[in-house]
Parts: sequence; C-alpha cells; structure tokens
Amino acid sequence: MSHSISTSMLINERAFLLEIELLRMDLVEVGVSLGLNHPYTLYLSQTLDTLIIDYQRYCSIT
Repeated sequence: MSHSISTSMLINERAFLLEIELLRMDLVEVGVSLGLNHPYTLYLSQTLDTLIIDYQRYCSIT
C-alpha cells in the first residue's frame, strides 16, 4: 500500500514540475513578444509564482 502512495506522490510532484516548466516557457515567450510590463506577462508571472509556492508547500508536507 505504501508503494502506491509513494508512486502517487511522485506523479503529483512530476505534474507540478511539468506545469511549472510549461508555464515558465510560456512566460519567457510572452515576455519577449509582448514585453515584461505587459499585463498578460505580469499575469503569467504571478500565476507562476503561485504555482511555485503551491509546489513548495506540497513538498514540505510530503
């Protein structure tokens, strides 16, 4: 049973990391094309910040 829990936690961690990386790539692309002060760039940056904080919280409880 603990093996399935560990696998589940690993999948969740990988999902977090993948989402962070995809959002980071989007942020770089949008920042280059629209500029760093564009509202959408700022929105993506704040979204990425929130996702990273969520990931750090997840890691601290697992």
